[in-house]
Amino acid sequence: MTLDIETYASTDEVNKGLSFPYACGFRARVGECTLFYLDEGEDPINLVVRMLTELLRSSKKAATVYVHNLAGFDSRFILDALGRMPEYKVDVLGRGATRIFSIRISIKVGSR
Repeated sequence: MTLDIETYASTDEVNKGLSFPYACGFRARVGECTLFYLDEGEDPINLVVRMLTELLRSSKKAATVYVHNLAGFDSRFILDALGRMPEYKVDVLGRGATRIFSIRISIKVGSR
């Protein structure tokens, strides 16, 4: 699987220069792409929550997802979104707070 998040640079006075997601998606199989776009008035991190919810729902078993720019940028949005999803356990492997190499996401199913 692959995953990517597209962002825009804010121009308003409060958030000038900060980046926010406006589109994201993942591809589970060849030719099968699931895309999400920011709804008007929606919190940009909620966009990523929606995408991750669908990704994790559609993944019935363990899977590796390759994320474009995970170590340098997209991890911030993914970790912010996962912080709003308390049903998942998150383990992060990286160097410091900004060089994320791997994020393991798990959920308890039954007694496992």
